[in-house]
Amino acid sequence: MRKRLVVSVSGGRTSGYMAKMLKDNAGSEYDMKFIFANTGLEHKDTLRFVNDIDINFGLNLIWVEAAVNHGERKSTGHKFINYSSASQSGQPMEEVISKYGIPNVSYPHCTRELKLNPMNSALRSIGWGDAYTAVGIRADESRRVSSAADTNKIIYPLIDMFPSDKQDVLTFWEDYSWDLAIPEWQGNCQGCFKKSFKKLMQVHSETPEVFDFTRSMEAKYGRTGAEFTKRPETPDRVFFRENRDTNAMEALFKHTKENSPYAATRYISQTDAGCSESCEVYPTEECKE
Repeated sequence: MRKRLVVSVSGGRTSGYMAKMLKDNAGSEYDMKFIFANTGLEHKDTLRFVNDIDINFGLNLIWVEAAVNHGERKSTGHKFINYSSASQSGQPMEEVISKYGIPNVSYPHCTRELKLNPMNSALRSIGWGDAYTAVGIRADESRRVSSAADTNKIIYPLIDMFPSDKQDVLTFWEDYSWDLAIPEWQGNCQGCFKKSFKKLMQVHSETPEVFDFTRSMEAKYGRTGAEFTKRPETPDRVFFRENRDTNAMEALFKHTKENSPYAATRYISQTDAGCSESCEVYPTEECKE
């Protein structure tokens, strides 16, 4: 009897490559379902790419978004969507923020409530609540493997089954005219606080409108969160590292550009929080929730 395997398609090239390798080579071992959770903040070409992966590789992809349970002590549920109905203006993220507050390095609940819980809810609803999960981490990213992988029934096909590095993935996609058409720093949630300062500055340079959303959320929900009831003197929540709000980040971008790249060396050299290409459904050793 084949084991059940949920394949998490995050929207990046690596998870798309993993999906193809599993679809073509692991059908005798696993009964598979492929799933994608939309946060509403992905680049438009990420959604296009996910849809093309689904169509061209025959995945029968399950698309979901968060359905927040307001007024209840209950984790986020799901709603089924498709490419045409997928949010592109941040609605799922705002729903999560309106209940749980702004996510940041101290409150990193966004992956849990926008991806993990909606996906698990959707899978339970179709009788797939107890399955293995395939996560798109490559052999050259093995440091990111979760120490709780066995407990959570996570497998890493691009490490153990089809050992692959970044160049293998890039070479694979050279054969497809519909490859992802955005640079790596624009991938997944464009203004994600887990990205390095350098990448955020690049995103801002190319698509400054991305930061309108974070600015709006800080204005509307900066004091949403349990800590404000317990400790009223607590400063407002903001998105970015070192307690910088969106306006402060944009001021730093401006200062850096006007005063040469060396003006903010410690920020420019800042690394990603383990999520360089994609935001995986389960936390990794460098990207824990």
